[in-house]
Amino acid sequence: IPDVKIPDVTENVDFLAVKNWNLEYDRNGEEHRTNNYVQLSDDNLEDRSLIVRRGQTFYITLELNVTYDPTKHNISLMFIVTGSNPNFGNGTLVGVKVGSEEDFKGWWAKIHSQNDSSITIEVNSSASSIVGKWKLEVDTESEGNTRTFICPTDIYLLFNAWCKDDVVFLGDEEERKEFILNETGLIWRGTHTRLRPCPWQFGQFEKNILECVLFLLNELCKVSPAHRADPIVVVRAISAGVNSPNDQGVLVGNWSGKYEGGRSPTDWRDSIAILQQFYDKKKSVKYGQCWVFSGVVTTACRTLGIPCRPVTNFESAHDTHNSLSIDYFFGDEGETIEELNADSIWNFHVWN
Repeated sequence: IPDVKIPDVTENVDFLAVKNWNLEYDRNGEEHRTNNYVQLSDDNLEDRSLIVRRGQTFYITLELNVTYDPTKHNISLMFIVTGSNPNFGNGTLVGVKVGSEEDFKGWWAKIHSQNDSSITIEVNSSASSIVGKWKLEVDTESEGNTRTFICPTDIYLLFNAWCKDDVVFLGDEEERKEFILNETGLIWRGTHTRLRPCPWQFGQFEKNILECVLFLLNELCKVSPAHRADPIVVVRAISAGVNSPNDQGVLVGNWSGKYEGGRSPTDWRDSIAILQQFYDKKKSVKYGQCWVFSGVVTTACRTLGIPCRPVTNFESAHDTHNSLSIDYFFGDEGETIEELNADSIWNFHVWN
């Protein structure tokens, strides 16, 4: 078998080639407040991912085979939502020409800096972009020769409460820190005269949490990629998907006091173990009650960048007939008619 020489892109100057990628993890993570995500922060991860928030600029550095010359070379970025049939019409495919004065539905890209054959590109995503996992392709053109280079790294795009053009925008920095970035908190139980705090670790940045929530949206709740741009659709899907009776979701509710085959709801102290077990086994986790559901929903929203917190209501009216009243029925002798008395008042109830 004769020797076959593998072509070296540095030997052919007739086309512009990408030799190496640098997704500027540290810089982007700090500016987008995503440096706590395990996928971005752990240097030991082979499959390190870039996680940024929509509507905000981020940076990508490309090492090219020749010195970039904007008069001779054209570079375009193609962003593609994974798991979709990409097209420009529904936002699952975005094409941006580097250096063009025109944007594409709020997306644009320009050269931020250059050092010989290395260029740093500043990219801005639309504040209404689809949230989830994206792939990046770089198309180059030089002297009529075109090439496509696929970035080996996944890019996750999140909601952005720091962006005024994003519908999830929060104007107060302390609220943003508490409702998006805080990894721990208290969920209140008990009665209105005897409050019982339950410490909870939300763990929205931990291993496989973001992936689990995206699996929940994509595979379980069947939210189309185009609808993942809308936080209202997303939070409704999360609310349904966390509850097992709805699409065989994350948690099985149990108020019987018998918890064979699972854990008592009072044993849980974090969302991490629940979501990681669900993602690993792809089966509902046993068991939960209202505060456990609320803790998991809080984690799911925060990992996507949606502000969220648990809220406890004491002396909580449970209206089963949507009458906006709590109805009790009694017979002629003052005895309760149990078969008609479906409404009740709970000591407490937790939601989001």
